[in-house]
Amino acid sequence: MEITRQGSEGIGFERVVWVPDPANGYVLGDITDIRANALSVKRRVDGKEVDVKADDVFPAEETTDGTTYDDNCALMYLNEGSLLENCRRRFAKDNQIYTYVANMLISINPYAEVPGLYSTETMASYSGKSIGQQPPHVYAIADKAFRDMRRQGRSQSILVSGESGAGKTESQKAVLKYLCENWGQTAGPIQQRLLETNPILEAFGNAKTSRNNNSSRFGKFVEIHFDNKNAVTGGHVSHYLLEKSRIVGQSDGERNYHIFYQLIAGADADMYKLYSLAPPDRFHYLRRGSVDFFARADSENAISQDRLAAGKTCIDPVVDDVGDFKRLLACLEQCGLDETTRKQLLSTVAGVLHLGNVEVPLKPAEAAAARDALAKAIYSRLFDWIVATINKSIPFTNSHNYIGVLDIAGFEYFTVNSFEQFCINYCNEKLQHFFNERILKQEQELYEAEGLGVAKIEYADNQDCIELFEKKGTGMLDLLDEEMRLPKPSAANFTQGVHRANQKHFRLDAPRKSMLKEHRGMRDEDGLLVRHFAGTVCYQTAGFLEKNNDALHASLEAIMETSTMPLMKLLFETSEAAAAAPSTPGRSRLVVPSGTHFVRCVKPNSSMSPWKFEGAAVLGQLRCAGMGSVLRLMHAGYPSRTGFKELYDMYASVLPPELARLDPRLFCKCLFRVLGLDTTDFKFGLTKVFFRPAKFAEFDQLLRQDPSAMALLVAKVKQWLLNVRWRKAQYGVWSVIKLKNKIEYRAERLRTIQRLVRGFLARRRTLPRLALFKKVEALTRRGTEMQGIVEQLAPASKDEWGPEVDGTQKALVALLGECKDQESDLAANTDAYEECVRRVDKIISALKGQMATDEAERLAAIERQMQLEREREEAAHAEQLAAAQLREENERKRRELEEQRERAERVHLARLEQQREELLARAEQVRQDAMLATRIAQQEQLDAQLAARLAAEERGQATLVEPPPTAVAPPPTASSSPVASDGPSAAKRAKYDLATWKYAALREQINTSDDAELVMACKEEFHRRLRTFSEWKTKNQTDKEKKTEANRDVPLALQKTEQPKRTLVGAQPIANLVSTQQRYFKAPLEVPLAMMQSSNPTAVVRSFGPPKGMWYAHFNGQWVQRQIEVRNTGEAVLLIAGRDDLEMCPQRLDQTALPWMKGAEILEHDFEKVWATCGGQPLGKPAGGSDNDE
Repeated sequence: MEITRQGSEGIGFERVVWVPDPANGYVLGDITDIRANALSVKRRVDGKEVDVKADDVFPAEETTDGTTYDDNCALMYLNEGSLLENCRRRFAKDNQIYTYVANMLISINPYAEVPGLYSTETMASYSGKSIGQQPPHVYAIADKAFRDMRRQGRSQSILVSGESGAGKTESQKAVLKYLCENWGQTAGPIQQRLLETNPILEAFGNAKTSRNNNSSRFGKFVEIHFDNKNAVTGGHVSHYLLEKSRIVGQSDGERNYHIFYQLIAGADADMYKLYSLAPPDRFHYLRRGSVDFFARADSENAISQDRLAAGKTCIDPVVDDVGDFKRLLACLEQCGLDETTRKQLLSTVAGVLHLGNVEVPLKPAEAAAARDALAKAIYSRLFDWIVATINKSIPFTNSHNYIGVLDIAGFEYFTVNSFEQFCINYCNEKLQHFFNERILKQEQELYEAEGLGVAKIEYADNQDCIELFEKKGTGMLDLLDEEMRLPKPSAANFTQGVHRANQKHFRLDAPRKSMLKEHRGMRDEDGLLVRHFAGTVCYQTAGFLEKNNDALHASLEAIMETSTMPLMKLLFETSEAAAAAPSTPGRSRLVVPSGTHFVRCVKPNSSMSPWKFEGAAVLGQLRCAGMGSVLRLMHAGYPSRTGFKELYDMYASVLPPELARLDPRLFCKCLFRVLGLDTTDFKFGLTKVFFRPAKFAEFDQLLRQDPSAMALLVAKVKQWLLNVRWRKAQYGVWSVIKLKNKIEYRAERLRTIQRLVRGFLARRRTLPRLALFKKVEALTRRGTEMQGIVEQLAPASKDEWGPEVDGTQKALVALLGECKDQESDLAANTDAYEECVRRVDKIISALKGQMATDEAERLAAIERQMQLEREREEAAHAEQLAAAQLREENERKRRELEEQRERAERVHLARLEQQREELLARAEQVRQDAMLATRIAQQEQLDAQLAARLAAEERGQATLVEPPPTAVAPPPTASSSPVASDGPSAAKRAKYDLATWKYAALREQINTSDDAELVMACKEEFHRRLRTFSEWKTKNQTDKEKKTEANRDVPLALQKTEQPKRTLVGAQPIANLVSTQQRYFKAPLEVPLAMMQSSNPTAVVRSFGPPKGMWYAHFNGQWVQRQIEVRNTGEAVLLIAGRDDLEMCPQRLDQTALPWMKGAEILEHDFEKVWATCGGQPLGKPAGGSDNDE
């Protein structure tokens, strides 16, 4: 027998991993030890050894060449650490700001211009190219959206999301530019007007914030419409949630909307004088924030000093107040605004600035509030009019489909968060929920419905947060509207109502629970602490009611309606749309077409520094966006698909009649056979064909065939189908020939049966005569016997008996002749036969009397021979009896073991049956508590990261409350866990404080200690850690490792028992009744490990055929001491505890089916015989509790 392996000598857990780091997100480290409830990892960056929970440690691919991947699905290890490192390397090494996750794009804002990134040449290189043929780019997403629209015949949308300052607006501009430049040449001026909408909307809707110099302070959904020839025919802009409060006040370091600064900086002298403009610090609506201007490096001195006053010029690669104002005027003219209308527009903007300087001494507070309300009304209605004007300039009359690009303000969090952040974050919550529904939930539901067998991926669902906002009756938005309808509404009453209606809601808490010191001093009625998908935000509700009320005093509105300026009068015409509260538009569901494409923008640092990558901040955004779950789902799933009918319809026009009759699914199978696609790259569902990630190029090439190529493919399909049908015809002919041969064979067998029956009937008719003939013939032979006896007599006796014997023989011969004669009388012949028998018997009896003396001597000799035979038989019988007694003794031992097992099982089950219901209820409660604890821990970790970023960004204005040091939780004990299999042992671990012991120390005590109780406790802890590490390795396996492990054959008996009664606390496990008992088992190697969790083991064994070998194990108490795997090929693997722990069975004996499996337990000498046959060295029998594992 060949011994292929005797186990490894290394401990087996040294490997490179990603370990969490507060600054870099993740850093490389090496596992050095398995602790009680954590892994000890030595960080490579500083050599420090830290203990980290196993769930927070991920395996890493150690590469020295700095390899990067365009698609994160190509990573060896699909985890957050590898995702972050790939993005980091691409960002730092190659200035690659784009990365794919299947068909989704991750965009990292470089805060700098990337030469050639958006050039005409780059745009042309992506036109008509499939994803994967070119490096990742937002152009590839736009091109895919267009091709999907053209192929599917339905509208598409591109959702651009991310934090404020992540680059969403620039990505949206790039998408619009790509679509208009490639398919808008025939649209004439409409194409240019579509592109010119961005400068106008940015001027009036963007502003500088503390995190973004060009932050969108409104949401927009821009639609590019296409005609039936897929050419641009027009567009439409939808906007919502304009931040009106910014018009009358800003936070420190922030600016008002760009248009005010552009007007002051870019107006010529006549315009400056006409509108009575002044430096920003002269206007009340501007001086409370930043009064600085922006300019590009080449236009830093374009603003005259008299317009700067207290401000200065800041260099920015995107925002340029002077240049943007000139471009704004050109864009307004391009959109059809004449000079008079443009002047009225700018006059209105200047009028808002001057309105802010109006002061009324009488009741100054009320006057200021009315003034600010009027300013907000003028500006917001002006913005509405601008958007409506833009839509009029880009009309679409023959639209067939459209591609929409959504750009909303990103998730925001400040030290002071008010109604603006409340609405913006609610919209982002809705967008994240839509992302979860479309990508994670609906995608998995589709896989399940189509029968693809993709493993379930868990993700963080924010549906409960959405319900906190909009649930009927108890939602915050409903409560806000209800408060607004009260005679004397108050923010405190609204806040208290929210807390009362949503008590114990996971997503809502009091401000005192915040991680920022500034929030902890707030009263409960002054704020709301909401746990968003991106982190917890504390909202100060003071001002919610005022900002949610757009009602303008009737006298002011009447004054504006009588304005002499046509534009101003137009703005204040009665409109139902103006009556809606600001929160109302955000509550409506985003109407998104069926085809959806996602661009996830990421902000790499909080200081807006060029090419600076802060790992922790990037990781937090990727985690909040759910990219880890998406990465795992897309790697295991099939992100691209098309219906059989759609693919069939593309070729229907060129199909010959014989192929046109084919079922669409059959046609697709034929087509894929002809193309020679790898079967692992696609999978057929019930109604669609699905493609693996990174296979978009082949997929799109298949769908974009020209007519000649399609005709060629159809011809190949026809040829392949003919070949298949020819093979089927051959098989049919072979089947007919086989049937013909079978018919002939059966006919021959029938003839044989007929012959046999005829012969039987003939024999039955002649049977009596034949029987008599045989009797006479036998009697004739007795005559010969008489003659032989006569020959042995004395001569006198021979003469006396000779004639009589001869006469008798002649009578027998005559009777034999009579029997042959068919005409003779059978009855007479029978009587004659009986007479002859009596005569022969009489003669033989007499002859035998003459031989008495000789016969006595002959019998004496025979007796002696028989005596010898009896002695030999008695000796053989004695040997058989001894063997039977040995077998009986072995069977008795087996029966004793079986009876002991059955008695123990009956006692065990009787005890556990009384506790089962109660313990199961406790187990369910603990599971729910554990899930809630995990969710809270994840949220606290996210909140801590968000609070730390906020404290760093606010430059001392926000103070992070230092959380208590988090220690790794100790391993579960019998008192803390209602479901455990080692209750007494847990107490022993606690007694010896084994949680602080190292892995090597536990092994040393097991091998050297004489304290039986200590050794048992060490064994329990040793194997518990071993199982924890084994589970961690299994969870983080690569596809190759999973495939190798899944194909490894294991005994079906090692399947963990599904009967909770056998592993509950409250009764001692069966194998522990004698804690150091040595037991031996064998089981067939039946099924691959991948089928171990099957609910129908019998079916599994049938499907995988006969056993592939035998598995033997020697259990020392609860744990495997020695293990043997013997293959049918003769190969054997020997494993010994203490040397091969990571490769041996990690389960306790009472967690397997072995003790309850009939015929599984064997005797010691049976195991030792196999061990010796396989080449195993003799091993001393473990004694007591201090056995030596080696």
